[in-house]
Amino acid sequence: MSDEERLERKKACNRASHQKYKERRNAEALAKYHANREAIRAERKAWAAKNPDKVRAQSRRNRAKHGEKLRERRRQHYRENKAQYVANARSREKHFKQATPRWADMEAIEAFYIEAERLTLETGIKHHVDHAYPLRSKVMCGLHVEGNLRIIPAIDNLRKGNRVIVEMEASL
Repeated sequence: MSDEERLERKKACNRASHQKYKERRNAEALAKYHANREAIRAERKAWAAKNPDKVRAQSRRNRAKHGEKLRERRRQHYRENKAQYVANARSREKHFKQATPRWADMEAIEAFYIEAERLTLETGIKHHVDHAYPLRSKVMCGLHVEGNLRIIPAIDNLRKGNRVIVEMEASL
């Protein structure tokens, strides 16, 4: 028997053994995790804080590998809960309307959205129109007026969420 044949035979044996004891190993690992759940979570969180580049790279690999499956799950969730999505959209539209005073210059506001779209097309980087003072926040509520708007890259706007950034306040 040649070395290659021995190697293949050994691999086949290892695969069979792996399949045979797979359920038992998974159950043991799960029990170990449940026994030390908080310590394991804290350890993982600390590692992630120390290694943000590795976390980002892993996230990109997962999205590349499982992106279509995730998108299909989201589509399915939307189909099953369409009424909820429509209700949320109507609520957001209503809130925008309430946050827009009668004296707001709608042409100036529209110009911000047009400029954001132009920047997106020109640079290839998605841009959003951001409310410097959020329309909904636990601390305050801003208005949908031209003085409260600015154009920023979408990633920055999504990171900002419903917060007022301190350095941004100084520029207003």
